[in-house]
Amino acid sequence: MSQSQKISLYKLKFRIIYCSGEDPEFPVTELLENSPQSRGWLSPKFCEYPQEIIIQFSNPSRLRQIQFLSHQSKIASKIELFTFIPTGEQAMTSQIPLNEVKFNRLGYLSLESNEKSGFQARELKSVYVDAFSLLLKVVLHKCHVNKYNLYNQVGLIAVNCMGEISKAKESVTDKDLPSFEDMMQLDEVSLERVKELKKAKDRAIKMEDYDAAKKYKQMIERLKSMGTHLAQLEERKKIAIENEDFDAAKIIKTEIDRLRATAVDPAFNHGPYSDQPKPSEAKRPFSGGPDAPMAEQMPPPRKPKGMGMGIEEGMDKMAINDPPPRKGPALPLNNKKDLFGPGPGKPPGKGLSFPASDKFHEEEKKMAMPIEPQIPQNIDDQVIPAARAKAAPNEGGIIPGEEKQQTEAEDIVGDNVRIAQPLIPTFGESTIKKLFSNNWANRENAVIEALDIFNSNPDPDAVTAALGVAAQGIKDKIGQVVLKTCDLINNILAAYQEPAPSDAKFYIEEIVSNIANRVGDNNGRIREKAFEIGVEMAAHPMAGHSMMITQITRAPAGKRSAAQSVRQQAGKYKLLYEVLVNTPVTKPTEQRSVATFSVAGFKNSNKEIRENAYNCIIELYRVMGSSMKKFLDDLRPAQVELLEKGFNEVDGIDPDQDFGEAAPKVTVETNITPFGAKEAKSKAHDAPGDGDLDMLGESPSKFESSFKADNDNMCQFCGKYELGWNQEELDMHFWSDCAMLTPCFGCNQILEISGLNEHLLTECNNKDSFQQCPKCQEPIPIDDYDYHVEEGLCNPAQDPNEANRCPLCHDDIYPAGEDGWKQHLLIDTCPNNERHP
Repeated sequence: MSQSQKISLYKLKFRIIYCSGEDPEFPVTELLENSPQSRGWLSPKFCEYPQEIIIQFSNPSRLRQIQFLSHQSKIASKIELFTFIPTGEQAMTSQIPLNEVKFNRLGYLSLESNEKSGFQARELKSVYVDAFSLLLKVVLHKCHVNKYNLYNQVGLIAVNCMGEISKAKESVTDKDLPSFEDMMQLDEVSLERVKELKKAKDRAIKMEDYDAAKKYKQMIERLKSMGTHLAQLEERKKIAIENEDFDAAKIIKTEIDRLRATAVDPAFNHGPYSDQPKPSEAKRPFSGGPDAPMAEQMPPPRKPKGMGMGIEEGMDKMAINDPPPRKGPALPLNNKKDLFGPGPGKPPGKGLSFPASDKFHEEEKKMAMPIEPQIPQNIDDQVIPAARAKAAPNEGGIIPGEEKQQTEAEDIVGDNVRIAQPLIPTFGESTIKKLFSNNWANRENAVIEALDIFNSNPDPDAVTAALGVAAQGIKDKIGQVVLKTCDLINNILAAYQEPAPSDAKFYIEEIVSNIANRVGDNNGRIREKAFEIGVEMAAHPMAGHSMMITQITRAPAGKRSAAQSVRQQAGKYKLLYEVLVNTPVTKPTEQRSVATFSVAGFKNSNKEIRENAYNCIIELYRVMGSSMKKFLDDLRPAQVELLEKGFNEVDGIDPDQDFGEAAPKVTVETNITPFGAKEAKSKAHDAPGDGDLDMLGESPSKFESSFKADNDNMCQFCGKYELGWNQEELDMHFWSDCAMLTPCFGCNQILEISGLNEHLLTECNNKDSFQQCPKCQEPIPIDDYDYHVEEGLCNPAQDPNEANRCPLCHDDIYPAGEDGWKQHLLIDTCPNNERHP
C-alpha cells in the first residue's frame, strides 16, 4: 500500500445565511444553482460598500479551492475572503449569534475592469486555499465604474467551493487544546478523554485543589502529545483488518491500549472530579479481555451533553438568532426557498439547522467516505513494538512535566540494516540500535555514546564509523540530536588531521551536504554550529573547499521549499564567502560554478542575499580578474556599475575616477514600452537613498543610489517601470499583476511561468498529484494522466536549447531562453495568461 493516501476533492454544498443586500431581480439565492440559466446575484442599486455574503457549509470542511464567476460589467474591484471554524466553547454551543463570530482573514483577490473585452466576457477567478471552515465570508469592495454599470452595483454569477469534507466526530472545547487542524489528527477516543480531563481539571480548580489540577493538566498534555501517534496506529490497525491480518491488528490494538493507559494516572480515573463510573459500577472494561483490570484500561467514551455526534451533527443544531452587525437589510431567510441549494432541505424561520434525516446531509456524509486523513509518509517504516516494550508515547517528543523517557531500542529494519551494519563492529549493536530508534532520546544517547567511544580510540576504523554516525545524526529532525552530532563532528575534525579514509567518502559528502543546508536552519544554535563546521570542513583535508563549494552551489534536489527560503540562501552565500576568503578558488570549473551561483544571488530581490552574493563576486574577482566580467552580461547597467566600483577598489583605483561628476549619469532604460511609463528613464540619484533595497550599510552612496534608481521602480521580471513605486507596491505587483509570474496550480505559490512545469514535478507541495508525460514532458494531473497518454494528442517535447514550452497554452516558444519568454508573455501575450502587460 502506498505511504500516502490519495485526497479526493468534492464540490461543497452550502447555504447562504447572510447577505448585506440584493437587487430584487437578482437575489442571492441565484448563487445556489450553478447553471447556464443562473442570472447571478447583484447588490442593491447605489449600495454602500463593502457588500458581504456569508456562506455556511453543510459541515466543517477543509476548503481547498474557491471559484468566482464575476458579472461582465458590474465588477468588484477587490474581493476579500474570511473563514470561521468553531473552537472552544463555541463548538459546544448549539446557537452562535452572528455578531460573536470572529472570522479569520484568508486574503483578497483583484478583478480586472474588463475594458479589454468590451464588457462582454465574464472573468473566472480561482483561488487555491487550505483552511478548515464552517462559514465563508465574501466581502466585495467598490465597483469598477463603466458606462454599463449605471447604478454602481457589483455582481457574481456563480460561486463554487471545492474541498475535503471533515470526518471529525468531536469538536474542541478547551482553549489549551490544539487547533481544529491539529484535532483532525487526534483519534476519537483520545479526543473524548481530553475533554473529560479538561472538565475534571476545571472542577479541581473550582475546588482550589491545585495539585489535582496540575495532574490533570499533565495528563491532557500527554494525550495531546501522543494523539497523532495513536491516530496513525488506529489507521494501521484498520489497514491490517482490511487485509485480514488479524495477528498484526491484535498487536497494534494492544499497543494502543498500553499507550492510552500510560497517559492517564489510574488514581485519577475515578477521582472526586471525574465523571467516570467507579470500577464497581463499570459494566465492562474499555478494551482488552473481559477480565482486564480497570486500572490498566481507559474508560468508555462519553459524549458531552448537547454534542450529539460532535461537530458534524453538533453544528446541525447551530442557530444564528442575533441580527448581523452590518448596515443594510439582512436577508429574510424565512421568505426564501431552497437556500440549501440542490436537495429537499428547507431552512427554519429563525436560523440554521441541518436535520440528521435530511437527504442532502446524508449525501454529504456518503461523499466524505473516501476522504481519509493524510498519513505521514514514514508511517509504513515505523515498527510497532510488542506490548512489553516500554516505549515513549510519542516519537521525538517530551511528555510535559516528566523526564525524557528511556526506552528499549527496537530492532533495526528495512534499509537501515544495510546502513547500520558497518557501524556495529566499532560501537556495538546496542548503540547503533539506539541510533535508528523511533525515540529521539535514544538517538541522542547513541550519538553521545559514539562520541565517548571515539574519544577513547580515534583510530582510522573508528573515524569511518564515527563519520557514519555523524552522517545519520546530522539529518535528524530533533535539534538536540543535531547539536550532539555537531559536537561529534568537531571532535572528529580535531582528532584526525588527514584525508578521509577511502571508505568514508560517502559519509563525508552526506555530512557536507547537510551542513550546507543547516546554515539556513530555523534553530539559531544549529545555524551557528553548522556555519562554524562548514568553514572548518572547507579548510580540512578530510573534506576540502572543493567539496564544500560543490555542495553549496549544487541545485537542490527534490523538495526545494527550504532551499528557496531567504535564510537558506543567505546562509549559503555567507558560508561561500568565508570559504572563498580562506581558500582562493583556482580551478576553472569551480570558478565558473561559483561565478554563476554568485551572479544569480546578486539578482535576487532580497537585500541580505544580494549583499552576501556581492561579497562573493568581489572576492572571486581578486582571483579571476577581468575574466569575471564575462559572467555579468545578464545584469542591468546599474548593477554592473556597482560591481565595477567594487572591482576598482580591489585594483586600487579611485572608485570615482570613472564614475565621478564628469561622467554621464546612469540611466535606466527599457525597450518594453506598451505597459511601462511613458518616459521609461530615470537618472540615478547622486545622494544615498532611504528605501528598503539599500545593499551595504557602511557605503550607501556607492551601493544604494545606483541600485535604487533601477530596482525600486522597476519589476525585475517583466521590466514594468513606475516612478512612484515603493517596495510594498512592487510586492503587490509581483503578487497580482506581473505577466511573467503566476500562482502554482497545486500550492498557489507565486513563481515564474518559465519554471512552473519543473516546479509542479519537483518542488510543489502537491507534486504527487502530477506525473510527467513521456511525450510532451509536461506535468499532467494524476486523474487525467491515463487519458492524456492514451489519447496521445499532445505536442512532442522540443530540445530545451531550441524552444521553451509554455505551461499555460502548451505552445513551443522560440527562441529558447529569457528572450523567448518575454516575447511570448509580454509582447505576443499568451492567450491563457490571466495577467496581461
